[in-house]
Formats: sequence, C-alpha cells, structure tokens
Amino acid sequence: MTENPPAAEPHRSTFNGAADLHLVDQTLDEVARLCAQVGDVEDEERLQFSLGVSEVLTNMVKHGIPGGGRDSMTLWVELVVDRHRLFAQLRDDAEPLTGPHILDQAALPGELAESGRGLAIASMVLHGVQHHVQDGNVWTLWRERT
Repeated sequence: MTENPPAAEPHRSTFNGAADLHLVDQTLDEVARLCAQVGDVEDEERLQFSLGVSEVLTNMVKHGIPGGGRDSMTLWVELVVDRHRLFAQLRDDAEPLTGPHILDQAALPGELAESGRGLAIASMVLHGVQHHVQDGNVWTLWRERT
C-alpha cells in the first residue's frame, strides 16, 4: 500500500495510440500512476485490475482485425481510479466482434492449450467485464475497491 492520503476526487487518464504492445505497457504504467495518486489502493486490488486490463487489451492488439480496409488499428483508453472502484474503457476501430457472445464462452481451456485464457482470466479477477459494438469494439472493465 502507498503512503499518500486517500484522494476525494477520481483520478482519470485518457489516451490513444496504435494497437501494439507498447500501448499495453503504457496502460499498465498509467494504472500504477493513478493508483499511487489515489493513495490507498491495495497492491492486490491494483495487480488484479492490471491483470484483467492487460488480458483484454492484449487480446485486442493480437486478435483485432483492422476495419474499413485500413492496415492498422487505433486503441482509445480511459482509466478512472477513485474511492469505490478501478475502471477502464478500452475502445478500438477494428472489425466488430460478432457471432455468439464472446463473454458467454469465456472459460479456461484445457491445460495443454497454448492460448484462449485471456477473457476467462479477466472475468475471474474483475468484478465486471462488458463488451459492445460501437464503431468498433468497446470493452468496459471494473473492479470494486475493498
């Protein structure tokens, strides 16, 4: 736990960039910075939230298909940390995910599987994971504070 006194107002960060692993690292750095600013975020809360955000964002980077005939994707990130929860909204301009709802299929694969754990892990460590389509994919993630 950090030494800063608890902050009364939410701490927020918004940014965007190319859909690459650098943006994943930047996002996790911002989560750590915001938690430090708030001051009373337990390490376990921050680590669990960071893991869930990392899993979803990495899936967006690795599996997203650029929309509209473009060669690359852009991601938009909004992070909010306050007294009650840690929150992220992750948005891309990729082809929308369609078919059976992907969250209904979020389960850990067999132990020999080499992939497919991201959404299952995020669902286990976060209190809320939602997806909807709006000019791309929008993921809303949160973890309530203890």
